[in-house]
Amino acid sequence: MQTKFKSGVNLFLVLFIVVFHIVLLLLLTSPIFADTKVGLRFGIFLLIIDAVLILPMPFVTCYEVREEYLYIRDWPLRVFKIPYGDIISVEDGDFEAKHKKIVALSMNRIAVGYRKEVQHKKQEPETVEEYIYISPSDMNSFLLRLSGKMQIGEEQAKKKAEELAVKQAEHNRKKKAAQQARKKKKEAEQPEIIVMSGNVKTGAVDITEEEAPKNTESTDTDS
Repeated sequence: MQTKFKSGVNLFLVLFIVVFHIVLLLLLTSPIFADTKVGLRFGIFLLIIDAVLILPMPFVTCYEVREEYLYIRDWPLRVFKIPYGDIISVEDGDFEAKHKKIVALSMNRIAVGYRKEVQHKKQEPETVEEYIYISPSDMNSFLLRLSGKMQIGEEQAKKKAEELAVKQAEHNRKKKAAQQARKKKKEAEQPEIIVMSGNVKTGAVDITEEEAPKNTESTDTDS
């Protein structure tokens, strides 16, 4: 059974990587960069950044359901090892937490809550609850594997996966509705159009103002 899961990748991140490489290619092939030492050094610097940080990110960021702990690799520097006994909950990606870390390349994500012991200077260790946001590409299979390690029945795991999928869909629906509401509000707040007409005279400006026609019904009150 699958134990290693790559991160899902957001479309905007893919577009960013593609645009970055197009710009990088244009810069490296331009005479300004190719014919000067400064340009050449800057181009080499960008190539190093690309090779070390940007290009490997979608391929190396991953989550592994290992024997004793959940292994999370956040390229290029961070690695998390969370024992299954310390995991307290699995929430949908819209969950708000005070202490959180994000190791997700997609908005289709979940929040794994766990207990962590923090050592302060000259004080006793304190146990805090933290949440780490992850986005496995195969969410259902990942939740089944994780739930099995957390000693949750398969039916419960499937139910949890379905609940999270429903919550994510509801979150997307609310987000779309909020965007439409903001658009309508913006259209409603647009200022009334006023038609201006004027005649410039010597030494002064004579401007007459006409309001745009309104939908009003005229009534004769005086006969």
